[in-house]
Amino acid sequence: MLNKFTIYQTIVISICFGIIASIYAYINSHTIIKNQEKKLDIIKKIRLYVIRFTHYSISFYARFYPLLTEVFLFNDIIYLFFGVLIYIHWVFFSECVLSIQEKQMLNPNYIAGSDRKYEPFFMLLHNSQEFYDIIQYLAIIVAVIVILRVLYMIYYKKHSFSTK
Repeated sequence: MLNKFTIYQTIVISICFGIIASIYAYINSHTIIKNQEKKLDIIKKIRLYVIRFTHYSISFYARFYPLLTEVFLFNDIIYLFFGVLIYIHWVFFSECVLSIQEKQMLNPNYIAGSDRKYEPFFMLLHNSQEFYDIIQYLAIIVAVIVILRVLYMIYYKKHSFSTK
């Protein structure tokens, strides 16, 4: 199963995961978050779940891409490029823009960056600090895997052509 899927297949799997996670989040009975959701009108609630679906899909893809997708240097470089863009936007906005939107929908008084560890979309999947930490460390581990893979492929190509 590892490294057998194309980019397209991995995106489809990520979208399917996003749908399943969004449904699970919708039926989850987290008291605080569900009470905040009750205050939203139908349009805002739809927008909230579109944000969550997007966040779940991107999060799954970002954490499982190198484990699922065929290894190609170009794809890995694109993956790292988008990872750097995501990191830059976190630095610029103090946290993920999607998280800010979700938090401000649930709490209109929320100030961006004031509580970066509070992630309602993750809490609806599993409400524990350990789960949050595992998800964050997984993202770092995956990024390191892709960086090492790119460096290896560049080194391997450079040395395989020089020996011929």
